[in-house]
Amino acid sequence: MATETVTLPTQPTTLYYYLELKDGGIIQTYPGTAFEKRRKHVPHKMRINDLRSVRSEFTIDKCGFELVDHVSKEKDFTDEDQVKEVYYPEVIDIVKKVTGGNHVHIVSHMCRRATHIASLEAAAGKDDKEFVTVVNPARFVHVDQSYRGAEQILYLNLPEEEADRLAKKRWAIVNIWQPFSKKVTRDPLAFCDYRTLDENDLRTVVANLPPPGA
Repeated sequence: MATETVTLPTQPTTLYYYLELKDGGIIQTYPGTAFEKRRKHVPHKMRINDLRSVRSEFTIDKCGFELVDHVSKEKDFTDEDQVKEVYYPEVIDIVKKVTGGNHVHIVSHMCRRATHIASLEAAAGKDDKEFVTVVNPARFVHVDQSYRGAEQILYLNLPEEEADRLAKKRWAIVNIWQPFSKKVTRDPLAFCDYRTLDENDLRTVVANLPPPGA
């Protein structure tokens, strides 16, 4: 069988990895706090492949992520009620189409507009556990939930009876990311192909989530 090797465009960048415990790392963190904004990581120089020319080879079932073309009717993402009214139904349709699922429950959304520098400035002078309302892109390599953490999200956001019922079926947590109204040129999103990952390389960090409305 003939095969073709494709050379993808690459972009140099720095990825920030987990700081091991022996080097001063942590096993618990508090998202949304000054501590999380100041948390230390280990920088590694990397080159990121631009997969858009071979995007059809990457699907959520095989790789854990998938690129989907979508133009939202919501343009500003500044009005919370408008986002829920306009964008949420679009998200439900996208997730159903991509996954084949028959029910989608949206937990929340977040608009990350601020810069990393702005978040550090907002955290300056605050105690570690004080909340910082400036929302910037996460600038470190991570998986949002462990297997157990995903179950906790399920039970935190659904009635117990419904969560019990769904836990016996095939279910998943799916994140959707998209730019607002123009091409992203700062803090672009990068993905890791699940097939290249050894789970023994993962480190457990307990995320103590802020209370609703914090």
